[in-house]
Amino acid sequence: MPFSQKEEAKEKGAKYDPDLKLWYLPPVKDPLEVEPFWAFLENTYEDRNQLKRMGAKFHPKIKKWFVPDTCKHSFDAFIKWWPENLKRFVLLEKYQIFRKISSGGQAVVYTCLDVEDYSIYVVKIFNELSDETETKKRNLDFQKEMSSLDKLSKKQHKNIISYRDFGLINETGQNFFITDFYEYNVHEWIQSSEKNVLKVFYGLSSVYYEHEYTEEEFVNNILQAGFNLSNLYAFETIMFPILEALVFCHKNKIYHRDVKPENILIDFDIEDSDFIPKLCDFGISKNTVNKTNNTFTRVSWHSEVWSPENVNSVEERRFQHTRDVYGWAATTIAFINQKIPKDDKELRSMLKSTATKKFDKEFIKLLKQGIEKKASNRPQDILEYKEKIANILFK
Repeated sequence: MPFSQKEEAKEKGAKYDPDLKLWYLPPVKDPLEVEPFWAFLENTYEDRNQLKRMGAKFHPKIKKWFVPDTCKHSFDAFIKWWPENLKRFVLLEKYQIFRKISSGGQAVVYTCLDVEDYSIYVVKIFNELSDETETKKRNLDFQKEMSSLDKLSKKQHKNIISYRDFGLINETGQNFFITDFYEYNVHEWIQSSEKNVLKVFYGLSSVYYEHEYTEEEFVNNILQAGFNLSNLYAFETIMFPILEALVFCHKNKIYHRDVKPENILIDFDIEDSDFIPKLCDFGISKNTVNKTNNTFTRVSWHSEVWSPENVNSVEERRFQHTRDVYGWAATTIAFINQKIPKDDKELRSMLKSTATKKFDKEFIKLLKQGIEKKASNRPQDILEYKEKIANILFK
C-alpha cells in the first residue's frame, strides 16, 4: 500500500515488513473493510505486457503484480486479474461491491459501482443458508420481491424504486438484485435540521452539477424562501407522493407491508431543485394475484412502531392490506413531528403535539384512523383514504 496511507492502514491492522520494505494487511474476515488498500493481482503471467502498459508494476521480491497509487487506472480496471477471494465482490462482471449498508435475517445490502460508467447502485444479496428448507424459503423471498419489483418497474412509477439487474452467485447459490442508489432517507430527514438537509443535498448535487452559488448561499436562499422539513409543503413533497405510490401498488395487487422512514428514500431533482421520494424494500411485500406456493410471504415479519402490534392475529392477517395505511400514517405522524417515536404509546401521544396544530384537524383524525389498533376499524380502501386527505389539505 502507498506510504502516504500507512497511518490509516495501521488502524486497520497493517504491518511493515522490513525485508520487503512493504506495508501489508494480514487476511481479514471482511475484505470490504480494507477495500481502499486492494492492490495485488493474480494469474498475470500471460498478460504481463498488457498489465505493464496499463500502469501495473511488478514487485520482484514477492513476485507479484500490483496496482500502484500512481497508476492512471484504478484497481477496478484490473478485475480480470483480481485474486479469487476478491472476485466474489464483482457481480455480472461489471458491478463491484464496495460498502455494506445494512444486514438482516433475509439479506445483506451493499453499494456497488458499475465499472463501465462509474454509476453507483445498491445490491441486495440474499443470505446463504445451509438448511435446505430455509434455503427454499429464501429463494421464494427473492422470487417474491423480484416479482413485485419487476411488475412495478415495468409500469415506472416515479415514486417507486426500480431494479436495474439481477442474478445468481453460482458459487454460493445466492440470489441478488440491483437497484438505483439514493443517499438519503426519511428517517435521516426526520432527525435532521433544515440547514443540514440542504447541505447534504448541495453536496450530493455537486457531484453532477456545477452550482452558481456557494453552499452557504444555496442554503440561505432556500431557507429565506421558507423551507421547512415538516410543514404542509414538505408533506405534499415527501409523504403524499408515497401515499400515491402505495395506491399504485394496491391497484396492481401488491401490498408493501413494511412502510417506515428507512424505506422511503429521497432523491434530489437538480433542475427543478425539488425532492423526490422513492418507496423501496419490497422484502415482505405480497403479490395478491398469484395464489400459488410461490407467493410464500413473511406476514409475521414487521417493524416495531411502524406496524400493528399483533400482526399474527387472525384479524391482522385478514386485513393485512391495511398495514400500508398503518405504516404510512405512523411515518407521517413522525414526519410532521420531526421525531422518531420510541414506542407505540409515544407515537399515539404525538397526535396531540403542538406540531400537529399546523394541520387541519380532519387530517389529524385520518392519521389517527390509520393507526387504529383494530384492523377492521382502519380505512379499508387506500385510494379513498388518499382522496379524503387530498380533499382536506389541497382543496
